[in-house]
Amino acid sequence: MERCRGCYALHVPTLAAGAAHAVGAGLDRAFGFSLHGDATVATCVLKVLEGEEEHFYVLASDVVRFSSASGIKKSFSRYRAEFGMSRSAIETYNAQDIAAWCADQSFDHELVSATLERQAGAFTALYNAASEGRLHIHSAFERLLAELVTFEYELTSNGAKGTVPKFGHAKGCHDDTVYSLAWAVYALRDIELNPYEVKGIHCDAAGPAAGLCLLNGGGFVPPCADECRSFASAQGLHEKYINKSGAAALKIEDFFKIKVANVGAHTIRR
Repeated sequence: MERCRGCYALHVPTLAAGAAHAVGAGLDRAFGFSLHGDATVATCVLKVLEGEEEHFYVLASDVVRFSSASGIKKSFSRYRAEFGMSRSAIETYNAQDIAAWCADQSFDHELVSATLERQAGAFTALYNAASEGRLHIHSAFERLLAELVTFEYELTSNGAKGTVPKFGHAKGCHDDTVYSLAWAVYALRDIELNPYEVKGIHCDAAGPAAGLCLLNGGGFVPPCADECRSFASAQGLHEKYINKSGAAALKIEDFFKIKVANVGAHTIRR
């Protein structure tokens, strides 16, 4: 857990630094009158590529008082507005009203049944990210860090499917923040990220310059690059990449060919 602990800006543009990314949310909801001290927790997570690896940064871990629907909606609305959250995974238990509300929002949502198989997949992914140094938890989220330390599993029989791990908290502890985190990461499981993305390339160059330009498949920076908005976007990504990579950074020609994907239209003047 100490490997996961850190201090970083809770600001998506700073953490992503131009790299492709996605933001997801997870919800683990308890009854407001729980006799066991269970809490309702909403979590927001950034998924971003660093090099070729997916890293996860916890942006928020909110305990919602009294498990109120208004509190959950407030947290999710903040995640959308402040962090650009686009997907959410909501554990089915006691959350039908939240799912109905999410259906009218501008982000995607899914109800998740916490079956043994689904938990095994979600928590294995979380463990792998943590053990490989790809899970980052701000030191301000003390409750989450504390619950992760006492989170455990045991192998249990799953009928004809064999033996699977069963997850939960140690005796006398809680795991609400951990489940909420797992579902936030799970919400982003099928989003494939490109290292860096430009949202469209539009070339107005005439003559041989267009064919030589690296944005159009060539290998050179043409004279018209200083006046081209698309090239300015590519250069901006390269500058952010250099700030991350330092002396080992690729030149812009190699950077664009290897690490940049165009996710929009590509138009060339005829």
